[in-house]
Amino acid sequence: MPSTIEQTLQEWLERAPLGPDGRIPAERILATELGVSRAELRKVLARLEEDGRLLRQVGRGSFLQGRLEAQSRPDGRLASSEPSDDLAASSSPRDVMQARLVLEPLLAGLAAENATGRQVAGLLSRTEGSDHASAGDREAADRDFHHAIAEATRNPVLIAAYERLAEARRGAGWERLAYRFAAGASDTEHRAIANAIADRNRHLAEKSLRHHLMVEANTMLSAGA
Repeated sequence: MPSTIEQTLQEWLERAPLGPDGRIPAERILATELGVSRAELRKVLARLEEDGRLLRQVGRGSFLQGRLEAQSRPDGRLASSEPSDDLAASSSPRDVMQARLVLEPLLAGLAAENATGRQVAGLLSRTEGSDHASAGDREAADRDFHHAIAEATRNPVLIAAYERLAEARRGAGWERLAYRFAAGASDTEHRAIANAIADRNRHLAEKSLRHHLMVEANTMLSAGA
């Protein structure tokens, strides 16, 4: 018989707006949203992995097995694990940043109007410090934060548009660029965005996210991307 925490997690997963690949939030974020300790959550996740209901991939995260299977290609690779060839071949980091500057501030503004209380809490929990995180972990956390903003719009068309943009971001060699801006600065910018969304201030949410992207553009794209 499943434990109370396992049942709570199962109920959360059934209603959570996960992406098509079934990736679940990081342990720290998920524990906060469920109101349980990370140690307790880790035990439940380990049981789910043993039962074959959860797949953990180093460097990518944890995924619900059913959704992974649904997204698999005939060769066994995940359809959602890489961008389409056309998009990957034609998109540069500069192209992606220009598109992000057009779309993402609007998503933040709409999130300020539409986000549920749980989604706001999730965004705020994602702004905790990452001073000691590796560059790869900071990049993964940044992707997760921006994806959560898109989901907080509660608009399936815009969420799909953002996920397409996220595919281009992965395919444009983003991870190969040096992550040049300080972790502390990024945390501060994320916190400003999340606070504006929590305050239901659409104008400030859009302005804060645009500022965050401009800082990223000026530091990363100046490297010659």
